[in-house]
Amino acid sequence: MRSNLSEKVVIPLVSIGDGISHFACQAEPPVMSQEEKSCFTQPLSVKISVTTLTEDYLVDLEVTGKGYFICDRCGEPFKKNVKGKLNILFTHNTVKASEGDGDEIRFLEPSATELDLQQDIVDTLILSLPRKIVCKKSCKGLCPRCGVNLNEKNCRCKTTETDPRWEALKKIKFKDS
Repeated sequence: MRSNLSEKVVIPLVSIGDGISHFACQAEPPVMSQEEKSCFTQPLSVKISVTTLTEDYLVDLEVTGKGYFICDRCGEPFKKNVKGKLNILFTHNTVKASEGDGDEIRFLEPSATELDLQQDIVDTLILSLPRKIVCKKSCKGLCPRCGVNLNEKNCRCKTTETDPRWEALKKIKFKDS
């Protein structure tokens, strides 16, 4: 899943002091694909802390935004605040960068003049979304027979009927231990 921000978010290396430097900005929301069941229409709030190490920069990234989603249980649209965090180490050391696990350690070219965080902001936001997006924990979903939204009203479908494939299990007798 790759989405793009409409504007580039970068931190010039000359603006990073010794110790910890803090930055905050608003970023345009990512452009989501047609198949996805989420949409961010308001600017994202981005907080960035950069800790200067000997030849490295440790970036703590926090992204928050309000999204519009379709519930995976009942199919109704709803709004939800989303917050995600990510730590990234930018290093000039090629050995350290090659030993890194995945995207958490990045090689920074000696000629680099900025830290480009554009895709990291999108990734942080997308990875903070749960696998199942539900409008509320108590969402009852839809009736599998008639399709009525069980959050709004009860259906009249017969619910005591069991799947005939499970009937053989009722005949099993267990001994007390």
